Amino acid sequence: VTAAYAVVDAAARRLTYEQAGHPTPLLFRGRATQAEPLPEAERIGGPALGLIDDAVYATAAVEFAPGDRLLLYTDGIFEATNVAGQEFGPARLARAFAAAPGDLASALAATQAAAEQFTDGQPFADDVCLLACALRA
Repeated sequence: VTAAYAVVDAAARRLTYEQAGHPTPLLFRGRATQAEPLPEAERIGGPALGLIDDAVYATAAVEFAPGDRLLLYTDGIFEATNVAGQEFGPARLARAFAAAPGDLASALAATQAAAEQFTDGQPFADDVCLLACALRA
């Protein structure tokens, strides 16, 4: 089982996160149109849960300012393929979310719709889950 978690401390403007074999969440600063890699994501990324008995998991933290947005997702969204066998991919995922207008719920719906359009409506081969959060001023 893969897992990722994030804790937002709004008062401290801090995001703490950890991964266990899960895709690295995407961080968007303010209204940035490009995702910023989470610092230390590679260092803290551990194996899937239950894979290694004595695995040790670390956390990392980063500033999370008003207007910042975080997108967590499963690999089913970026591994979705079109009829030519091309994957939707992390870059398209990031662009779709960044370009989506409105609130987070609308942005998530638009991001999934972009992936569905890319695949010409073919069903996803794997589970798809999108979760986003933002810190309001």
